[in-house]
Amino acid sequence: MAGFNTEIDGKKQVSRGSDAVLLFFLKLYKMQLSADPAAESRVEMAPQTYETPGSNRIYTLRVNHQGMWRSRRMTLGRLGANITNKSTCYHIIFDDLMVVKIPLQPIYEFNTYIQCISRDRRIALKAAPSIRCIVPSLSTVLNKIPQLHHPKARSPEEIEKRYVFLLRKEPNLQNYLQIGGSFAFFMNLSQYTFLNQEIDKIHGRNDVFSRDFLKPTDSLWETHGIDPFLIAEEDPAIFEMGHILAEYEEWIADILGHNRCDASFSMSQRRAWFTAHLSGQDLKSGEPGLPEPLIQTLPGLLARFSEKHQKTINAFRKAHRQQTEKSWRERNKGKITGIITSILSLLANLKSQGLSLRDLKPENIFIVAEPERLERGMPDPEIIELGLIDLETAVALDTNTDAIEQPLCTGTPAFSTPSHLFPNPFLIKQLGDLKRTFFLQDAYAAVGLIFFAATGETLFEKTGRLLPEIVLASRKSSLKDQTPADLFRHTSWVFWHSAVSELTRQGSHYQDVLKSLKISLSELICPMLQELLEKTHDELKDRISSLLSSQTSLQKTQLEALAASDAETIGKQIHSLEENNSSPDAETREPILKFLSSLEHLKRLLEQESRYREILLEKRPSFFVGDLIEFLFFTVIAFMYRESWTTRKHPLLPVKPSTESAAIRLNPAASISKR
Repeated sequence: MAGFNTEIDGKKQVSRGSDAVLLFFLKLYKMQLSADPAAESRVEMAPQTYETPGSNRIYTLRVNHQGMWRSRRMTLGRLGANITNKSTCYHIIFDDLMVVKIPLQPIYEFNTYIQCISRDRRIALKAAPSIRCIVPSLSTVLNKIPQLHHPKARSPEEIEKRYVFLLRKEPNLQNYLQIGGSFAFFMNLSQYTFLNQEIDKIHGRNDVFSRDFLKPTDSLWETHGIDPFLIAEEDPAIFEMGHILAEYEEWIADILGHNRCDASFSMSQRRAWFTAHLSGQDLKSGEPGLPEPLIQTLPGLLARFSEKHQKTINAFRKAHRQQTEKSWRERNKGKITGIITSILSLLANLKSQGLSLRDLKPENIFIVAEPERLERGMPDPEIIELGLIDLETAVALDTNTDAIEQPLCTGTPAFSTPSHLFPNPFLIKQLGDLKRTFFLQDAYAAVGLIFFAATGETLFEKTGRLLPEIVLASRKSSLKDQTPADLFRHTSWVFWHSAVSELTRQGSHYQDVLKSLKISLSELICPMLQELLEKTHDELKDRISSLLSSQTSLQKTQLEALAASDAETIGKQIHSLEENNSSPDAETREPILKFLSSLEHLKRLLEQESRYREILLEKRPSFFVGDLIEFLFFTVIAFMYRESWTTRKHPLLPVKPSTESAAIRLNPAASISKR
């Protein structure tokens, strides 16, 4: 961003987003230099590099101080998606790593600002010691101003108290905490790394593929495809590529001999030209010893040579990528399973501490681990500790339902459900158990987190796009004959159908990866999943009982038979009733069909619950990641979607064949609440 405009009005800076943040740090840099606040200055954006992935950008801050241009660099990037009704967070590297949060509603009063920080600290204290949380602090920024910096010997708590006292005594200093005219929150992450950064690093295979594709030192050059190990791979493309490489060596030798420079280049240099061409790199201008005419013509000659063998080269690329993918997964399996185990541990700790974050996402989670142990591949899940940042949407659950604080009605689309968008009293009326609703919001986010850890991809990207539409529809519903309850039920039907479809499609696409990873359930995780499944079982039984007792059109013996029937039997009865239009009459048939449809759905849910029960009854329970994702998703949808809301087809995960999961061995009578 060359020529950054420092004359922009402060209020307009807020709407311009990152510009306001850059202006703030430019002002901070001037203070570090003890420069005149009005000194000439500018901000320049550096070219994007591999080291600054995603939305992160490197900027150069320049200040004209004492007749000389002084400069330094900083990194800035937005954290997460553009979310309605939520603050905006930025990832900053300025001396060290920090997160800057711009509140959705501007804060102009210092006391209000301190109250917000105190609220986050209360949540952090409640999470401790099980979960480490980073909360905003005044010292994150004020320590960077030489005139205000306190000695490090004092405790962080004492430093914060001194800063609060100082800023109340001298209100003009409060400007050092304001961006665009209102207070911003600053969090220091100098000791940690974000979870999304580590996962992106794990799954950054394209760079590895390009870097490792057919090096000049590969054995394939020497063996010409006759290596017994390569033949054992049973891929003819590898064998054929060896012949092409042998042909290339003869071909390039003839060209160099014709140009009378055959002796000037080693075999390694000749091979490097071909591998560079296949990787899309240009031949270096001024290659020592290479005649200028050949520098001009060799790229075209290489292109024609490769075009002649394009089919084989493409097949080799595919085989090589498959090998790279396989070895990459094997190399990182320990890291991935460690992260997934830690995500489950984080969910269990949130539950045990009586908290719901309500906005679990990779950008809100950081890894607490010794760097050298992290680099060793995290073979033991116990070495990973996940912490939380940005507690804006968090809520405490260890209190009476009526006393639960009303959190922000918002969330990150790909990790949120329709329940995130509605207030507490409404959720109680529609779903019943508010505490469970909030816990399952985190469980749904954990589904997306686990999938992201395993594949590096977003699971519910398409489904997440529905949430902004729900917000828009809720604003327009007052203009139509639609109640909030009607809106919630309709949008939930659409949302959960989309989520089921997306999970089924993504699960099928990544089934090899998801089946290659297995998670052993620790003593912390297993009881949480057992309790979760037990509550699901009990609630489904209660809903079936209530549904049967509400039916007055059928005789007692018929209801008893239905209560003992499985979903398939009830489905056949529905089909028979739909085919037979003469009995009973239409007025009676429609309510009965609705009743049977609801009962069939509940029975199918109960049968799915039974499929997971056997796993949790094992002596050392474990899940393949694909099954784990489906298990957590099942417990969420079973609670958050209700069969009574519509007569349309209900959303439900497809049932797996019995050969696909060890959980198929049914034991409905077994209890997992006490082992």
